[in-house]
Amino acid sequence: MADSFLPYKNPDTTDKKLDSESLTVGSDTVERERIQVAGKSAAEIQDVKNDKPANNAYGGIVRPLNAGVILATISGNATATGNVGSEQDVGARSLILQLTGTWSGTVVVEQSNDNSNWVSTILYDVAGSIMGSSGGVFTGITLNGIFVANIYARYVRVRVSVFTSGTIVVNAVLWGDAVAPSQIKIIPHSATSSGLIKQEDSAHASGDVGVFMLAVRNDANAVRASADGDYHVFSVDKLGRQLVTSAPRGQRVKNAITLSTTTETTLLSAGGASVFNDITKLIIANTSGTDVRVDFRDATAGSVIFSVFAPAGQTVGVACGDDPIPQTTANNNWTAQLSAAITDVRIFAQAIKEA
Repeated sequence: MADSFLPYKNPDTTDKKLDSESLTVGSDTVERERIQVAGKSAAEIQDVKNDKPANNAYGGIVRPLNAGVILATISGNATATGNVGSEQDVGARSLILQLTGTWSGTVVVEQSNDNSNWVSTILYDVAGSIMGSSGGVFTGITLNGIFVANIYARYVRVRVSVFTSGTIVVNAVLWGDAVAPSQIKIIPHSATSSGLIKQEDSAHASGDVGVFMLAVRNDANAVRASADGDYHVFSVDKLGRQLVTSAPRGQRVKNAITLSTTTETTLLSAGGASVFNDITKLIIANTSGTDVRVDFRDATAGSVIFSVFAPAGQTVGVACGDDPIPQTTANNNWTAQLSAAITDVRIFAQAIKEA
C-alpha cells in the first residue's frame, strides 16, 4: 500500500501535509489518517508490530494495575443450595470472601477454564485460628468469617453445596493481586477425618488421617543432632521400639565417699538454684566386721529421709529405676551418716537433676 498525504489549510502558514495511507472500503479507495504515539522529538514514535522489537525501538510505558483495585464482586443471600454468583475473565488473582448471618450449611469457591468442569478452591481463614468444628484451611466453609483464596482460572463462582437452615449472607470481592504464601497462616485443622491436625478431646473416628511421624533406626545409639538445642529425630531399635533413657547423660550426677565416724557427711552437693537431685542408685559396701545403719538426709542437718542397714562384710544396694527418690527442696546437699563408728563404709550415689 503506497503512502500518501492529504493537504490541509493552515490560515497562518503555508499548507502542511497530513500523514495518511490509502485503503479500499467497499468499492471506494479512501485515505486513513495514521495515528501515532510520539515523544518529545520527531523520532520518538512508538512502533507497533507483530515482531520482536529492535533494541533501539521506542515503546509505551504501561503502568500495572494498582494494588487494592476491586475487579468484581459476588454477593447475595442464600437460602438453598446452588450458585450465589460467578464472574469470568476479569483478571482476578485473589478472592476475599466474607460470610455472615445465622445459618447451617457449606459454602465453596470453585474455579474453571471452560465454565463447565469446576474444581474446589482452598480457602484460608484470615483469623488464622481454630474456630468451631472447622479450622484455618478448608475447601468447604461451615462458619462465619473472612476467607482468602488465590484465583488461577478464567471463571470463579461461589456456591452453596450443602444447605440446612437459615440465611447465608455472602460478600465476595475479586482483586488483581495474588495472596503471597507468607501472608497466609495455615492451620490444617478439622474435627473430621480429613483434617491433618486434631483438636483437643476430639473423639477418634475410623478413617482419621494425620501427619505420619517417622523415626530413625539407631542400633549404635549414635548422636543424631550436632549441637544442644538442635531438632532431633526419634530413635528406635531394629524392631521399631523407641529408645529411651531415664535421664540424659548430662542430667546425671554421682559421687562416692568413705565413712568411719558418726559425722554427717555430704554425699551429693547441691545442684544449684531451682535444681533438685533425685537419687536413682545407692551402693553401700561395709568392709568392717560390724553391722551399721546409714541414715540419708536431703539437706544438711535436715530430717532423715530413709535409712539402709549394711551388714558386716557385705555390700547392699538401692536401685530406684524410673521412680527416683525425690529431693524435698531444691539446691540442697544429700548427706550420709553412720549410726556407729566403724572401720570402713564406702557409699556410692547417683542422681538425676530435675528443675
